[in-house]
Amino acid sequence: MLKCLHKKSIVDDFTMRKITFAFLVFLFFLLCISCFHIEQNYTGTIKDADSQKPLKDVIVFLELSCHCILPPNPGGPSSEYIGHKETLTDAQGRYNLPFGFYLMKPLMCFADEPTTTLFKSGYFPGGRSYKKLEKDPVLFRMNHYLNYLPYEKNDYYIESIISNFKKSKLLNKTNLTNMKHIHLDPADEMGVFFRSPGRKFTRMISTSVSDDSDPLVTNSVFFVYDESAKEWLCIDSRGKVIDLKNNPPKNRGEFIALPGTYRDSFEIEDNGNSICKDNSRVRVSRQLDPSSINPPLTCFTVKDLPTTKEDDSLVYTKFIYSAAGGNGYFVVTRTLKFWHIYNFNYEYDYETKTIKMKIRKLLSFPIGKDITALATRGYDFFLAFKNEGIKKFIYIVGANNVSIREDEKFYLNSSRLGKLNINSISFGSAVNMGAIYATTGDEKIYRFSEADGTPDYIIKPINFD
Repeated sequence: MLKCLHKKSIVDDFTMRKITFAFLVFLFFLLCISCFHIEQNYTGTIKDADSQKPLKDVIVFLELSCHCILPPNPGGPSSEYIGHKETLTDAQGRYNLPFGFYLMKPLMCFADEPTTTLFKSGYFPGGRSYKKLEKDPVLFRMNHYLNYLPYEKNDYYIESIISNFKKSKLLNKTNLTNMKHIHLDPADEMGVFFRSPGRKFTRMISTSVSDDSDPLVTNSVFFVYDESAKEWLCIDSRGKVIDLKNNPPKNRGEFIALPGTYRDSFEIEDNGNSICKDNSRVRVSRQLDPSSINPPLTCFTVKDLPTTKEDDSLVYTKFIYSAAGGNGYFVVTRTLKFWHIYNFNYEYDYETKTIKMKIRKLLSFPIGKDITALATRGYDFFLAFKNEGIKKFIYIVGANNVSIREDEKFYLNSSRLGKLNINSISFGSAVNMGAIYATTGDEKIYRFSEADGTPDYIIKPINFD
């Protein structure tokens, strides 16, 4: 009897050891389930987007990172670099990134989708995360000054490239300083972003493109009205006219509508006597804060404006221009004696638990200083004056008040073109920086750096290598 019990206990002990061993193996498997990662082989050809000719010496850089679930992180899973591989295209534009083997920490780490970046001097860098690297990607040639040298630092663009290639050995061998030697066209072309003989550009509307499948390389397009042909043109920030019928750009997956086919979000009506905000076109925030919820369609008349010391009569006030900014809407009005610039902004009253429109007067100008256009960028706004050009104003929010300061550097740079008689301005993109577009009622569209007013100009194709 005792022998049988002893034999049974030995069997049970052996079984428990097997179970324990199996559990430890399973635990180790969980910890090391992604201790290594094998990256596939990538091959393909890179071409010039416009000429379709193969591009030699394009840097193809693929970087891998992983997310580690253990140990727990207060901010969520951490992302860590695990490796990269890079190569140059040959004379036929071909590249080959061979198989790669990468080790990861045994903390239940999982490889992210690889981030690929393409670079060739004189072309827009191309790159984003892919499940699979495009077999035959294309690069677009840069053809404008602002695409190379944005503002303040002449090597800003180069620094942005280096930040994408922190571990690239091939980039360090590339003569990036050649990008600084840009050919300047004749002086009469300075500032000109786009020219189309015979047209008469008078109005502009800017928008954005964020659809990854769209063939556009830029993230911004704008509509400009040709008074002579009575039609709107859609132009991207490379200066290419977009075919809206056969290749319409997309905004968050939806086709961009032609101007006039939808209601503006803050529209002047009734011959300048009222202005209405249509919140049906504004996406409601997911935040639970009630201050983020917009009220329905709301209209204001000139009687809702606060009186001013310079001109307290609202009888002759007219709404002239409006533009959306980072702090509500900027509105320009006109009376018999003055121009006034207001800020319209919804603010949440926590005492009454209601949303109210706060209207602040920011600036005033005598009526002889004719304002011809308004544009906004975040908290800043831009005003065009007749036969004077564009001025930038910085909106400064203090603890108990707001103040406005003119950016004199912007006007100093932009006025290098002379005192332009601008009739329309709009904020947009110069691919890698913010830009202000302007029209003067003729065949040209001007562009300036949004940061400091540096004029754009078309550059001639040259060999940057």
